[in-house]
Amino acid sequence: MINSYTQAQRAILSIILNHGESAFDIANRYMEEMHFTELRYKMMWRCMKWLWKNNHNITDITVENSMLVTRDSTGQIALDLLDPRTGKHREEIANIKKYRNNENPSHIQSYMDIILDKFQVEKYYCMGIDIVNMAKDGKATAGQLQSIINKYSEFFSAKDRKQPRTLLDVTDTMIEKNKSSVDGDQTIIHANIPMIDKYVWLAPGNQTIIAGDTGHGKTSLSLQIAWNIAKQRKKVIDLDTGRPRLDDNGKEIWEHRRILFFSLEMTEDELLTKLCCIENNITVQKFMTELTPAEKITMLNKFKCQLSTVAPNFMVDSNVSTLRDINSKSNMVYSTYGSIDLIVIDYLQLVEDVKDGGRNRREDEVYRAVSRFLKKLAMRLETHTIALSQLNKPVSDKNGAVIHKPNLDRLFGSSALKQDATHVIFVYREWSVGIKKIMLGTEAASSYFISKILIAKHRFGHNQIDITVGFIPYLAYFIPLSVIRDLNLTNSVDGTFVFPKLKEFMAE
Repeated sequence: MINSYTQAQRAILSIILNHGESAFDIANRYMEEMHFTELRYKMMWRCMKWLWKNNHNITDITVENSMLVTRDSTGQIALDLLDPRTGKHREEIANIKKYRNNENPSHIQSYMDIILDKFQVEKYYCMGIDIVNMAKDGKATAGQLQSIINKYSEFFSAKDRKQPRTLLDVTDTMIEKNKSSVDGDQTIIHANIPMIDKYVWLAPGNQTIIAGDTGHGKTSLSLQIAWNIAKQRKKVIDLDTGRPRLDDNGKEIWEHRRILFFSLEMTEDELLTKLCCIENNITVQKFMTELTPAEKITMLNKFKCQLSTVAPNFMVDSNVSTLRDINSKSNMVYSTYGSIDLIVIDYLQLVEDVKDGGRNRREDEVYRAVSRFLKKLAMRLETHTIALSQLNKPVSDKNGAVIHKPNLDRLFGSSALKQDATHVIFVYREWSVGIKKIMLGTEAASSYFISKILIAKHRFGHNQIDITVGFIPYLAYFIPLSVIRDLNLTNSVDGTFVFPKLKEFMAE
């Protein structure tokens, strides 16, 4: 006898075969291959997803063709798994299509509830069994038990799919969010960098791509944005009601924003050193090679005290290497603390999935998968993601001159990355490519203390914005151009010049 769980899987596939991509879009919001228990249904879903990712129509014919060229882990052709008892595989596709041919995509939700509820209950049960088995002799450490919880943390952070909301409900929640702070909706975040705040804001569920050639400052800009956001405080908001949470005394609860910075290029020590040097207005080279151990300890202790009050929730992890690692760590932080305001990945080309995937798939396929992953992560955890990316080599114009200024076509997997991104921002320092003189309006100037931030895409605002900004080379820190003008540095190439200390760096 076929149980309701199996019937629900078959029903979803049937509706997709009848209604194509529109039905798959609905199911794909929450369903994954792991939710299907029968191998034949897993393989059919995998083929449907491949068609969807590659912008092909999903029909019984295209699914059949895809299953003919897809194999499972043992090498078995996917189509040959559909009806192993009688071998009538093509007829089975027709039977699946006919199974719920009178239902429309809106019915998918009820079938998803059956599948996902059972799946989640089973995961909780498995976690409980694993914990009991680990702890039954009383010899398990807290770390071992926590590792089991971390293993299942993804299922704790799954969004509630059961509560569709009317626009009236959404309006009420937005009104409450704006009431909760004098600055308005706290889910909208600004980087507190005057040069770009006019054009860019970060919202949950969205993602930003920051790209540039090596040495132009993409990591520095992302770190500056993350640090400024980590200094911000917010009221703790109940996600269901939109109202601030209260402590035992009836007062609103405030906390610093939480940042999760995945640093695949720098170690955690190097990232901390960079921040400490910015605060102390010295180069990393001086900190590493000129200071005595005692001087370093004094400086680090002072920075630690400041850090504990200014940005205590800035979290960094340099031990990840794959998207699975990023997903697991993000879920763990979310399930532990209840929210993440910003996730930064520095940078995409160092993620193993990108490096390994590039050997077996086209570049656009690899980056489309990565981009979709980041978008889903942002939506599921109600956070904003920033991903850093290098650029393809610059091209030359018809006269043979190299065009160093970045554009969207130079993004790796350009169409895939820019499609899902809310913002695409380029960092471009002309001094780094040998352009020593630039024009500031009608004035010729040195490019040594100057950089550019190019907003190439903004889904909700202006595109192709070219912002000229000041730049402190020995700190790799972006400042308003007016500071460079006030210090009379627009024509300077003085690499020994020491800027006034950045007082706002530690200011909340």
